[in-house]
Amino acid sequence: MKHISLFKYGLAVLLLSLCTLSFAQTPVFSGKVVDETNSPLPGAVVRVKGTSQATSTDANGAFRVTGSGEAIVVNITFIGYDAIEKTLTANQPLNVQLVPNAKSLSEV
Repeated sequence: MKHISLFKYGLAVLLLSLCTLSFAQTPVFSGKVVDETNSPLPGAVVRVKGTSQATSTDANGAFRVTGSGEAIVVNITFIGYDAIEKTLTANQPLNVQLVPNAKSLSEV
């Protein structure tokens, strides 16, 4: 009976270890979105290309998304600025500078 309890305990530890490993393999992609004066752009939309995943930047212009693989492609948009597409590498934050939309400025 003692061997069965020890086996169950060992099996439980093994399964919990596998769950931890699977969570540790999800890469994090992060960056900061700024304007031409390097001021943060809060509320810029960051969409992961080929998925339905999207997020918006915080008050400091920062964002974080998870993905699969070593790199992902994101599309970043903000009202009054040209959209930009960038490739992000896991665990290497990227600073993205958006350019004002010339058409929007001339219409004002």
